[in-house]
Amino acid sequence: MAAGGGVLIQESRAAAEQRLRAAVSGQVVPMVAIQYAAGNPLGSHKLAVEAYRLAPDSVQAISTLLSTQNQHFDDTLDPRNGAPIWKAVFSPDGKTIATGSSNGEVKLWDATTHRQITTIPNLAGPGRSMNITTVAFSPDGTNLAATMMGMIRLWEVTDRDHPRVLPALNTGDVEQVSFGAFSRDGRLMAGISGGGKLRVWDVVHRRLIAAPFHVGEGSHAAFTPDARTLVIASPYGAVRLWDVRHRRFTRSLTRHTAKLNTALAISRDGRTLALPAENGGVQLWDLPRRRRLNTITGDDLGRAVAALAFSPDGNLLAAGGYDSHVRIWDHAAGDRLLADLTGHIAQVSSVEFSPDGATLASAGTDHVVQLWNMRGNFLNGRFSPGVTVAFSPARSLLAVAEYSDVVLYSMPARRRVATFPGPGLIPMAVAFSRDGTLLAVASGAEPDRYGTVRLWDVSHQKLLKTIATHHHGAMNAIAFSPDGRTLATSAIYDPTVRLWNPADGSLRATLKGNGGDLALTRATALTQGVQSLAYSPDGRTLAAGSFDGIVRLWDTRRNALADDRLSQRSGVPALAFSPDGRTLATGGSGDTLIRLYDLATRKVSTTLSAHTAQINDLVYSPDGATLISASDDKTVRVWNMRDKTLLAGLTADHKIVAVAYDAQNRTVVATGIGPPLVWNIDPRRVAEQICGRLTGPDLTPEGWKNLIPQLPYERSCDGLTNRG
Repeated sequence: MAAGGGVLIQESRAAAEQRLRAAVSGQVVPMVAIQYAAGNPLGSHKLAVEAYRLAPDSVQAISTLLSTQNQHFDDTLDPRNGAPIWKAVFSPDGKTIATGSSNGEVKLWDATTHRQITTIPNLAGPGRSMNITTVAFSPDGTNLAATMMGMIRLWEVTDRDHPRVLPALNTGDVEQVSFGAFSRDGRLMAGISGGGKLRVWDVVHRRLIAAPFHVGEGSHAAFTPDARTLVIASPYGAVRLWDVRHRRFTRSLTRHTAKLNTALAISRDGRTLALPAENGGVQLWDLPRRRRLNTITGDDLGRAVAALAFSPDGNLLAAGGYDSHVRIWDHAAGDRLLADLTGHIAQVSSVEFSPDGATLASAGTDHVVQLWNMRGNFLNGRFSPGVTVAFSPARSLLAVAEYSDVVLYSMPARRRVATFPGPGLIPMAVAFSRDGTLLAVASGAEPDRYGTVRLWDVSHQKLLKTIATHHHGAMNAIAFSPDGRTLATSAIYDPTVRLWNPADGSLRATLKGNGGDLALTRATALTQGVQSLAYSPDGRTLAAGSFDGIVRLWDTRRNALADDRLSQRSGVPALAFSPDGRTLATGGSGDTLIRLYDLATRKVSTTLSAHTAQINDLVYSPDGATLISASDDKTVRVWNMRDKTLLAGLTADHKIVAVAYDAQNRTVVATGIGPPLVWNIDPRRVAEQICGRLTGPDLTPEGWKNLIPQLPYERSCDGLTNRG
C-alpha cells in the first residue's frame, strides 16, 4: 500500500511538472514573434527551441518551431565590440567573411562554422579611432583591403589565422577614405576620400594611374566587369561613367537634384545597374545601352535604400534600408518582392551575396552581421507562383508548376532535374502515375476553348502525346488510376468526368453524373462543375467532388454511378482517400470543414476544424497516420489521423492552392499565389538543425532566469545535437 502510494505521489509530481512546463512553454511562445519583430532572429530561434523542449507535444510550440523555417535566418555574427559594422564581404571562394567596424577592427570569420578566425586590431593605436568603412577581397582572394584615414590598407590573407601587412595605397592626406573597390581583374583599385576625391591605383605597382579628381563627398563607385568603366554615383548631380583607359568621363545616366544615397550595384554580367531613385525607390538600368529599365517603388521600400547587391546569377536583387529591413526582389521575374527580412534594429549598411548565391550577409549599425539563407523554405529561391504540385514516392521526384512550365525536382535536395515546357497556359493540375514513369499535365484554357493534357515520359523527359480532352474551360483536376491504365480528367465549365487510356490517348468513357456533357456557363458552373477527383487505393472507386456540394462515387469496373452519394453544405475542392480505402476526406469551400466519411456507412465519422477559409487540397501520408490540408487562409495544417487532432499549423504569406508530402523526409511542399514553399514537419529534426547551425543558441542562465524563473536552468540544446 505504501509502495503504491509512493508511485502515485511520483506520478502526481511528474504530472504537475509536465503541466508547469506546458504552461511556461505557452508563455514563451509569444516571445518568439516579439523577438523576431524586434530585430533579434537569433533570440527568436533560441526561444522557439526552448518552447518546444519544454512542451514537445504542444501544438502551439511545434507550430512556432516549424514556422522558424519561414524566416530565412541562418545565424548572427556578433563581434561584441559595440561598434557599427559598415561592411561585410565574402572571399571569392566563399570560405571567409571579412567585416569592418567603426572602431577600426577588421575581423575574419569562417563562413561555414560562423566562428571568428582572427581580429586585425585597430591600427591607429589605443585610444584613437580608425573608422573602417569598407573592406574588399581581391578577386583571387589572396589580398584584403580596408579603407581608413589617409590610406587603403592591404593584407595578404592566404593564411587566415595570420594576415600579413602589405604596403598601403596612400592618399597623401589625412582624410578618411570612405570607399574602396577592386576591379574584377584585381589590377585596379578605386578609392574615394571623405572630401569626395576619387583616386584609382594600379595595385600591382602601387601607384596612381590618374591624378585625384573631385566627384562629390559621399560618392560611391563600382567597376564594370571588364574594368573599362567606373560607374560613379554622387549624392548630388549625375551618375557618371568614367573611361578607365582614356581617363575621362564619357556620359551621365541620369541627373537629380534631391540628395540621394549613393549605393549602387552592377550585375556580374555587367548588363544591369541598380541605384537609389529620387522617390526613395530603386532604379534599374541597362548599362550597355545606357537606358532605364524599371523603377521599384511602393510600400515594399519603406525608407530610403542604403545598400544594394545582385546575386551572382543576376536573378535576385537585395537592398538594405535605413529602416533596418533587408528586401529581396526576384529581378528575373519582373522585380517581384520575394522576401522582407527583419533582423536588424538599425540601418543596414551593406548587403552581399556569397559566391554561390546561397547566403546573404547584411551588416548593420546595430553592431552585428546577419546571415540569411537565400533558399530558406523556398523550393527554388525564386518568385515562381504555381497552382499545382505532385510528389512521386517511387522516384522521390516533385513536379511543380512554374508559370507555364512544369519543373521536376529531386527531393529532398531540391535539385532541379528537368523542365517540361507548356503551351503557354498555366498548368492547373499535375499527376504522377503510381510507378512514377508518367507525368500528366493539365493546362488552363479560356471558357470557350478546350483544355489539353500533356503526357510526359519522366525518365527520358520526352513528350509522349497531347490529349485534346474536349473539356470546356480550365482543367482543374486529373488523377491516374492505381494501375496507371486510366487517366481521369475534369474541368470547371464541364459537368463530366472523362476517362482516358494513357497508352494511346484514346477516350475510354465519359461519366455524366452531373447532368450531361454540355458546356456550363459561369453561373451554372458554380452548381454543377467538377472540382476534384480521387481514386480509391484499389482503383475500384473514383470520387468526383462538385460545386454543388456532392461527392459522386463511380464504380470503375462498370463506369456506373453508385447508388449512394456524399453530400455537404458547400463545394468540394479537395478529396483524398485514406491508404486503407476505408475513409474519404473532403474539403469544403464554404464551411471550411474537413469531413471524414466512413465509406462502409457513407456517413461522416469525424469533422476536423481549424481552417478559416476554403480548403483547396488534402493529402494523406502513405501510412495513413497523417493528413495535410491546404487553404485560402494562407495556412497548411498537419493532422494526426490516429486521434484526429491537430499536430501543427504552418503559415504562409499567400493563399495555398496545392500541397504534396514527401513522407520519407517528412517534408511538405505548398504552392499558391507566391513562391513554392517547403517545410520539414519533424519538430525534433528542426530543433536539431537550429542547435547545430547557430553559434551558441542556448539561453544564458541570466536570460533563463529573466524569462523562465519558475524552472531551474537547463541548456536548450542538450540532447538535441552533438555540439562538439
